[in-house]
Amino acid sequence: MKLNLKTTILKYFLFLLFCIAFYNSNAQTTPSTKCVYDPDESVQESARQVIRQMNAFSEKNPQARKSALNGVVKLPLVVHVIEPSTSTSLITDAQIAAMVANLNASFRATGAFAGSTDIEIEYELAKQDPTCAATTGITRYDASGNATYVSKGVFANGVSWATVQSWRTWDKNLYVNVWIVNKLDNGAGGVGGPGDGLIVLANEVKTANEQISPHEIAHYFGLAHPFLNDPTPGTTTNCNCGDGDGLADTPLLINFGLTSTCSHIWGCSPANQSIINPCTNAAYGNIQENFMNYLNVGCGKRFTPNQKTFMRTYLENFHASLLTSPVLQTTPITPTAILTTPTSFCVGGTAFPNIPASCLCSTVQTTTINGTAQTNLSFRPTLSAGQTANWTYVLTCANGLTSTKNVLFYNPGVSNIQTVCGSGNMYSITYSNASNYVVTTSAGTISGNSVINIPVGTNATLTVSDAAGCGGNQQTITSPCCSSGPIALAACVPVVSGAASSSGISAFTFNTINSTSTLANIEGNYVDRTCNQQTTVIPGNTYAVTIDGFGFKQMFIDFNNNGLLTDSGENVVVFNTANANYSGNITIPTTATKGVPLRVRVKSDNWSATNPCTLGSGSASGQIEDFTVTIAVPPATITSIVSGNWEAITTWDLNRIPIAGDRVVIGANHQVSVNSTNIAIGKNIEYKTNAKIIFNVGNFNLKVGY
Repeated sequence: MKLNLKTTILKYFLFLLFCIAFYNSNAQTTPSTKCVYDPDESVQESARQVIRQMNAFSEKNPQARKSALNGVVKLPLVVHVIEPSTSTSLITDAQIAAMVANLNASFRATGAFAGSTDIEIEYELAKQDPTCAATTGITRYDASGNATYVSKGVFANGVSWATVQSWRTWDKNLYVNVWIVNKLDNGAGGVGGPGDGLIVLANEVKTANEQISPHEIAHYFGLAHPFLNDPTPGTTTNCNCGDGDGLADTPLLINFGLTSTCSHIWGCSPANQSIINPCTNAAYGNIQENFMNYLNVGCGKRFTPNQKTFMRTYLENFHASLLTSPVLQTTPITPTAILTTPTSFCVGGTAFPNIPASCLCSTVQTTTINGTAQTNLSFRPTLSAGQTANWTYVLTCANGLTSTKNVLFYNPGVSNIQTVCGSGNMYSITYSNASNYVVTTSAGTISGNSVINIPVGTNATLTVSDAAGCGGNQQTITSPCCSSGPIALAACVPVVSGAASSSGISAFTFNTINSTSTLANIEGNYVDRTCNQQTTVIPGNTYAVTIDGFGFKQMFIDFNNNGLLTDSGENVVVFNTANANYSGNITIPTTATKGVPLRVRVKSDNWSATNPCTLGSGSASGQIEDFTVTIAVPPATITSIVSGNWEAITTWDLNRIPIAGDRVVIGANHQVSVNSTNIAIGKNIEYKTNAKIIFNVGNFNLKVGY
């Protein structure tokens, strides 16, 4: 089977009105009252998370597209009957037992539902209540004193579902809650919500082989209608074809809804099933028997394989605490504080973590996140690409029991990105990827933790996700200035300890370098500016330096050009006044390597360690930025030692090419060539015996000394 979860489900699933109205077998009219229920934000986010996981699982496991749950699972039900009268009851215990049996038959494909897909989920009335006392799994609430409920029921002009839940609800992490009511004032037979449970009309669930409760409990497991909700009910303006549930084994259908005037086939007879579906140009077929369609009474009897996968995946991701709920056992339950958290959670998408907190045989007293009291645990930190954060959750029960859990939140991204110039007008990118995220690139080729063969002048965008497809963060690397000349020798890649924080370098000035930037939590822990932030200084001169930003400030210059930055005299600034800007002067030593680009490293960190290759020693770290400085060579007499190119340092005795102010001597019998792309610079030129210079300019050669 194939799961084809299209983007339409992301657009429409999140605001589907999870209701359905059923009519007798002869009725063909559409409902006239709009349903009012809408899932809350945390449920919407959880649905997105499940959809993303299913997409990723489908792509990575094409031969095994199924839920990770194994075999039949049994879930505890509690049924709350909201009685409008004290003289009679809406439904008997025996009729409720029959409803549960009907649910089991529909989800196990037995009896009247034989031929459907076996969802391998069963239901049983709870044996113990929230205080751990014995129960039948049925409660009855006297609402006869509420005139609105008695006359109008729930929704529209009746009371709200929230009001009903305030009257009687058991821990949603331990029980599937079902409310049976006298009326639904929105024209529906039932309403199912992923975060709540299901509310149904008593008269609808008392009939044999009823399809209301299977339909609504499927909504509780996140399943949508196979059609999209009509966005303009009452008109035919948007009666378009749509994929309401995103599943490949339910066909496209015309948009519909409880007040829609769009075309919809309600019946399930062979004649109805043979009608041509305008969205597929094929017969409607057994979609006319699918529980999630809008159907006549007696038609709903099928789930599909993809619907099974979706519901079981949703169960194990959003209602997983039900799988370990002990309330079906008859033996005494041990009082326990239960805090169910993932060990890690990706915040690279829109989903929020589902963290159930329950107290067996007691009630929840407090829940905290990082020491702050929270009633809603479905929060997450805001993280930039590559950042992580650890959150601590604590549950305290009224009986004094506690549970503490830690969650690592992460946002996929790579760090310590550096560009390396190569041959053939190409460059490459190296990066750190300790978490083994999945990386793709818009240019070049991925090779380990590098991207190679990127044309100079082309920016490369890295897209980073985790193994489940969460993230998709894009990090764009600007092409280095490989074609404009040499850059500083590579130095150590900074090792980062802790997440990028609001520490970092906001501005740096040094001679002609005047750089402004954002901090580490925006731009990353390491930024290589050696290509486009360069300056030239004179040995022995003194230059002003400023470093702005948060954290302790340091500056290093690789004076001997060995790439270490740790040699004596190379740590030119140490400023351990936290969160203050630095302003000072440095003097360029006359012994420094001259005439070649040298690396300048500027560091601002939360910690005052002087190592130029590390950032942070705690939960948060700062930022390193690299620049280029060239120390000018004093004019001198420079003599050729072999015939060769003017721009080759091996041609000259000072191991450098001539600079402005040099006296140039062309040695005896030497021929020095100057290509059209270079400029020969020298104060004056002396020719020894038989010395020559040739200037190659296209097809024109200028020879001097011949």
